[in-house]
Amino acid sequence: MLKILVDSTCDLLPEEAAGYGIYIIPMYVTIGGRTYRDDGKELSRQEFYHRLRTERELPRTSQPSIGDFEQVFRGLTADGSEVLCLTISSRMSGTWQAAVTAAEAFPPGRVHVMDTRAVSVSLSLLAIKAAEMAAAGVPAHAIIPVLESIVRAYHIVFVVETLEYLQKGGRIGTASAMLGTLLDIKPLLTIKDGLVQPLHKVRSKKAAKARMLEIFEAGIAPGATIAGAVAHAASPEEAQWLADELRSRYNCRRLYISEMGPVVGTHGGPGLIGAAIYPIEAEQAPAQSPAQ
Repeated sequence: MLKILVDSTCDLLPEEAAGYGIYIIPMYVTIGGRTYRDDGKELSRQEFYHRLRTERELPRTSQPSIGDFEQVFRGLTADGSEVLCLTISSRMSGTWQAAVTAAEAFPPGRVHVMDTRAVSVSLSLLAIKAAEMAAAGVPAHAIIPVLESIVRAYHIVFVVETLEYLQKGGRIGTASAMLGTLLDIKPLLTIKDGLVQPLHKVRSKKAAKARMLEIFEAGIAPGATIAGAVAHAASPEEAQWLADELRSRYNCRRLYISEMGPVVGTHGGPGLIGAAIYPIEAEQAPAQSPAQ
């Protein structure tokens, strides 16, 4: 049996993950002098975003430790199962390295670790696809190439209210080039090669939302069959608008809305909206290489 484990930056709620048979290892967020597990239980998303707006200091986030991973791997493999662990991009966090180090304590082939180069809904989509394949009996070495194909096919666009949170959290990547006009623009960003990278800058949120749709249509022609997800940070109405717009343009095999949890929300900031979509053909990539 193959079990799918993903870190909590996938932003799936515990009940959502359980519905797919996905296991989540929580990261940590420290706010107001107290550290919480990013598990949707100790700190609700509603409370987090309220405090994010009102606390003087930006929350601090931290990855699961090597010991955390070893403990979870031990529990999941106790019945003889294998584990495929999907992590946030290694260029954004040390989570992948901690998982790889922890996996070395287990027999070869028992724990597989993939650096997805993704985060938030782009990570959750990979976890869901992996879980569906695992449930169908597909082994890890055949799942990983499919996930890599999806990563190559992703079209990811998001807009933030301000680059302030990405800047303070050190996750801004090459989008730092936009900082000179921080107060005057609504930056359109993407995730490329595992980093936050700039796409365009416009003068209003309305213009950013219109440009976002143009970018998606330039990458994937309207009418295509896609899978995707919409992410938001305390902006449910705008997220619903974006989901409706995508559904009006594409044949959506899968499209859902997810609110970012505390760890990702700390770096994106309130008001972020965006989506990750890919053409469904990307799921048909043949297995080409064994797991690393």
